[in-house]
Amino acid sequence: MKRFLLTILPVMVFAYKIEFFNGKELSSDKLFLKGEEFVIDETTHVNRAYINRIVFSNAKLNANIKSGKSLYEQYDREAESLKKQYPDATEIIIRDVGESVYLKDGTRLWTYHSVKKLLKEDALDDAHVSLGFSEERSKLSIDMARVLKPDGRIINVNPNDIKIKAKYSKGLVYFGKGKIITFTIPSVEVGDIIELKYTYHTFNPWAKKVFTPSFGFQSYEPVALSRFVVRIPLSETLIYKIKNFPPTWKREPEIYKKAKNKVYIWEYKNIPPMIQEDNMPPYYDVAPNVVASNQTSWDYIFNWYAAFQKARIVVTPEIQHIADSLVANTTSDSGKVAKIYHWIQKKIRYISIKGSAASGVSGHKAIETLHNGYGDCTDKSILFTTLLNAVGIEAYPVYIGTNSEYPQLDTEIPDFYGNHAITKVYILGKGIYLDPTSDNSRFPSFREDDKGVYAINAIKKEIEFIPVPDPKTILRHYHYNIEIMPNLDVKFRSLSYYSGEYEAHIRSYWQWRKKNEWEATFQSMIHSNWPYARLISYKIDNLDVLEKPLRLHTEYIYSKYIKKIKDIFIFKLPEKGNRLSFREVYLNKRTYPLTYYSSAGIEHFMRIKLPSDLSVESLPDSINIKTPYVSYYAIFTYDKINREIIYVDTFLRYKRIVPSQDYIEYKSTVERIVHYQKLPVILKKRSR
Repeated sequence: MKRFLLTILPVMVFAYKIEFFNGKELSSDKLFLKGEEFVIDETTHVNRAYINRIVFSNAKLNANIKSGKSLYEQYDREAESLKKQYPDATEIIIRDVGESVYLKDGTRLWTYHSVKKLLKEDALDDAHVSLGFSEERSKLSIDMARVLKPDGRIINVNPNDIKIKAKYSKGLVYFGKGKIITFTIPSVEVGDIIELKYTYHTFNPWAKKVFTPSFGFQSYEPVALSRFVVRIPLSETLIYKIKNFPPTWKREPEIYKKAKNKVYIWEYKNIPPMIQEDNMPPYYDVAPNVVASNQTSWDYIFNWYAAFQKARIVVTPEIQHIADSLVANTTSDSGKVAKIYHWIQKKIRYISIKGSAASGVSGHKAIETLHNGYGDCTDKSILFTTLLNAVGIEAYPVYIGTNSEYPQLDTEIPDFYGNHAITKVYILGKGIYLDPTSDNSRFPSFREDDKGVYAINAIKKEIEFIPVPDPKTILRHYHYNIEIMPNLDVKFRSLSYYSGEYEAHIRSYWQWRKKNEWEATFQSMIHSNWPYARLISYKIDNLDVLEKPLRLHTEYIYSKYIKKIKDIFIFKLPEKGNRLSFREVYLNKRTYPLTYYSSAGIEHFMRIKLPSDLSVESLPDSINIKTPYVSYYAIFTYDKINREIIYVDTFLRYKRIVPSQDYIEYKSTVERIVHYQKLPVILKKRSR
């Protein structure tokens, strides 16, 4: 285990007055007993027999308290205006300072300094600090970790309370060399100020020639001062881009030349807090931030990635044999891709493997992953690519940043981008994307969080945007045959089937459930829609046959479902309102865009058979909505001869992101759809 560095500032300085029997006195800041002698310094040792008494003096202690109180008051003054401006704030961030240094030998330093005034109980959690590092790549120095009390006391973290433990991912198998340092700043109370400063020394970066600093200037609490400093050698070039800056902020940094370095400084004061909203984009897509790079083109990064990948995409005789056996008797390229795609999802287990650049960024050799039977996203993409190449299909591993967690790539700033690897496959000259890390993605579907993001194809030296799919190609289908019984119970026969990635979610859900739990689960589902529900039968088709569509069949009865008012009977169409509820549009306005994983499509078809003694009094009018974001079409018709009501609707959401300026219009549109779901069919007794 590599040791981390720890620097602790002195809390207080004790002063001693030593009175001798001969009347002389000696003052000292240090004193300890060694055998029969008091040691004052390296040259002064006094036998205890000559000492009359030792008097402790608190003069320096009082001076230290005074100094600490002065520092507390200085920080508190800086926080005062923001406390008044944001009375609901949990804390005020007085200092938010980051410094990124690129050293001449390609190693780098990252120092972060924060000072926070804790205003409410919820802020006390900030005293618990957790910092990760990779022992084979970096060292971590805790330069300062202390609490400043209003009375001037300064209490530092005890070095013995600092712990190091292995990093792990909850719920996942994880192999890696990461470590976490944890500690708690002691005796922290509301009204205190806590100060933390630490430094990472990255002595073994993935690529010493590539330096890509970045920094965000906003938090979910008010910030008094935020500063970002970048230092590079004079021989280096830094390109940078500012994003999401308010119009009043200075756009360019202060730039200085000091000794052999260039220094870039961005500094901003009195920054308002971000307002947390559900379904908002990742932090760097909305907060003011700077991204920078010392690379003026993507060539070096492309070549760096590609060198790893090419060395690992090797078709061995064993891989060739497996690939040939998988596609035996399959003639079309799409059929071959589907066979291999489904096989690798089921046979090669996904786990997280983090370590060196070779393993964490560009994977293990395809044959190693095949023998292991497991791998991370990069490993599975490498193996999938190799198997496809073995049967003559052009394919490449690509890096992406998933849309739920990773900020959108700025293609003008070359960087080691992404948190995930998938595969681009060419069929009949057309490129499609597939993600073999899934367990149940039926070709050609792939994970929703892979869509609407950039993909870096290092081998082809291309950066492409993965669009969200046409919602008509990923429809969820819900078909009902409904019979209103003479006693006004309602019998349902339903069939559900899916296109796209939603099918993978449903398939995984039912595979996770034990078979002896299925009946109770179906009963619970229909009961959640109507309290007087009774399951008659259920069936799941193709649950474990990934090549075929998943189909769910249910038959059930709703009692007391139809509401009677005198001679009028009110019937509301079942369940579809749950699928078109739009709970995410509860805000009256939004500061940030409303985001989804992908586009969406839902289709309902209902055939409603009436009993002989009921007829239709009125049906809701048809509706037809078309906007840039959604469309919705619904229509009721009545077949008098067969005494059947036919209902059909289709909802399509075309885009993944709704900008904040379009949110109110979007909210109004989907609320019209929600309202339509509530409109009932009105029936009445037939006249005789």
